[in-house]
Amino acid sequence: CSWNGSEQWKLIYKEALVINM
Repeated sequence: CSWNGSEQWKLIYKEALVINM
């Protein structure tokens, strides 16, 4: 599934992981 918010969600997920570290 490729929707418009895919990129934004990926960025948010990556940021969350970095913050978690």
